[in-house]
Amino acid sequence: MNRIASTAALTLAALALGPAHGARGTDDPSTIYQLRTYTTAPEKLDVLVERFGRVNLPLFEAHGITLVGAWTPHESDEGGDRLVYLVSFPGPEAAEAAWEAFSADPKWVEAFEAEGEEHGQVVTGVEAVYVKPTDFSPTLPAPDPTGGEDEAETDQGDETRLFELRRYTASPGKLDALNARFRDHTMELFDKHGMTNLIYTVPLEQDTGAGELLVYFLAHPSHVQALNSWESFRTDPVWIKARDESQADGVPLAAKVERTFLIPTPFSPLK
Repeated sequence: MNRIASTAALTLAALALGPAHGARGTDDPSTIYQLRTYTTAPEKLDVLVERFGRVNLPLFEAHGITLVGAWTPHESDEGGDRLVYLVSFPGPEAAEAAWEAFSADPKWVEAFEAEGEEHGQVVTGVEAVYVKPTDFSPTLPAPDPTGGEDEAETDQGDETRLFELRRYTASPGKLDALNARFRDHTMELFDKHGMTNLIYTVPLEQDTGAGELLVYFLAHPSHVQALNSWESFRTDPVWIKARDESQADGVPLAAKVERTFLIPTPFSPLK
């Protein structure tokens, strides 16, 4: 990659970080989160993950960007190579200042340009959305500064949990009803069927998907157990009754449902 192309790519990467707009958190009214997805060129995901752990993490810590979790797709996923991560900030002004400082840090600039020289274009697409927890969201555990290694073991031995990212696009005017169904019924049923509720969020008022999108994370002991849990949930008479009553007008509350099964990276605080 020549110097001009590298500089242009770096500029685009910096712009993709974007400023925060303001939000509230589960416990602290000033807390905001950002969910980011990086799509990589074929065979380049390992390059991104290695650089992220080696370069991004120390710089995140230096500039006040708190990594909550980082994941790559489970082997069952067919959506392409991606790195998905969630970060938090103590407030909107802090988020904007942190990203600006990170983007301008000479260590980041040098590492990004060196990566381009050696590997060409690694990241081919960036999606980012600032979100705030819903009023019914559980509280996320505090990030483990050691990288979560002590929490890696589960009932399955030394295997880490499987995570599930779900995005629901509500039918027009139905987001409040969708949230109410989760608050009053769905979350309890998820727990009943062995799924762990982690965090439920909606985009900030000024961000893409505001007023129509619900984004949340679940955790499962394994992929097989995740599939079994969903099957038992969907056939639960309590769920069927709640679903039908909430959609008495015949309009589904969720017009579109997207899900991705994810596995945590070695450096993910949340495992």
